[in-house]
Amino acid sequence: MNILVPCEVINLYSLFRNQLFIAVIPAWKYLGLFLLCPFFINAQTDLGWDGQPNNDDQIAPLGYYGDTGDMTGGYQIGDTVPDFTLYDFDGNSINLYDKLAGEKPVMLVNGSVTCLRFRNTFDPEVSGQAYTATRNFILAHQQEIEWVFVYGVEAHPTDGNCPSNCPPTITVDTTALQPLTYLERKWATKNWDDAEEFDLPFTIYPDNPDNSVYDNFFERAFGNLMINCEGIVTMRGDWAMDYIAMNVVEIENQIATWESCTPIWINDTTEEPDVDPIKVDDNGVELPGETVGMDDHWKTSLIMYPNPANQQVRFSNLPQTGVLNMTDISGRVVHSEQLNGATFNLDTSSLPQGYYIVSILTPSGSAQLKLIIQH
Repeated sequence: MNILVPCEVINLYSLFRNQLFIAVIPAWKYLGLFLLCPFFINAQTDLGWDGQPNNDDQIAPLGYYGDTGDMTGGYQIGDTVPDFTLYDFDGNSINLYDKLAGEKPVMLVNGSVTCLRFRNTFDPEVSGQAYTATRNFILAHQQEIEWVFVYGVEAHPTDGNCPSNCPPTITVDTTALQPLTYLERKWATKNWDDAEEFDLPFTIYPDNPDNSVYDNFFERAFGNLMINCEGIVTMRGDWAMDYIAMNVVEIENQIATWESCTPIWINDTTEEPDVDPIKVDDNGVELPGETVGMDDHWKTSLIMYPNPANQQVRFSNLPQTGVLNMTDISGRVVHSEQLNGATFNLDTSSLPQGYYIVSILTPSGSAQLKLIIQH
């Protein structure tokens, strides 16, 4: 969690690092005063890999997001995004694919305490044209759009641990540190949820400790993505408060023309229809065929572990024949393997961390699995 203090208040960083509780003192103008006692109990629910992160899980080191001012990272228009599950402070989950299967478009927005553009957008006392227009649009379209706000990485923390494309900036009213644990990140969102000084009627969800949402979807301080029900990015903004204010007509057009669909999710398995194999006699004359049912029991017993993977991933209970293809999120094949046994190990040490799709293709059908690689 960030320790946020007015400039005239002593920095409590050393106190937090040496005690069993977290002191959270936001800038008086924005966030009020908080103090977390040591009796907080972490909720354990399904996160899609090992359950909800533990409070003391360490935040992964920040990646390289480009040179200063580089906002080109993250998903682009036309990209198909993977699923994710995040949790609020109280352990309530939100699942992206569930939202995409709804009846309205999804808009992902990320921000942080030290991103002044993010804070100013939801501060009614800030009257800049772009801030006011964006704030008014969001508040006026709370029901027409599924807004999902994510807190991941501090843009300008004063401890110097900042993203490569966002240099440190010491503001006049607050000091903020880059979260080092999942609990610190959770408390940053708690401040926003409880702050009465902001017009932000949405829950902000902390990113997972591996920074997976920030690293894959954004790589920028205050970006936004609109995603349709097929999981495809239809709109992308470097700075949400500029993009939304300048694209009101286009956004409203997407709302008006929205059509829900039946999404085909990454983890769904697909089956080929029953086939009627061609048989011939000794003279090559075709014989009447008979329908053969598909032997797809391997789909229910297939094992891929660990996931997330680091140096290698092991597959068990594979079908005896077929092909295993592994593609990155852009669809590029990074590995292909002919199946000739029930198990094998795949070396993933040289593959960049991120999301991958493992497709298993056999004469009797196919299946797809989502694999995450973390180094």
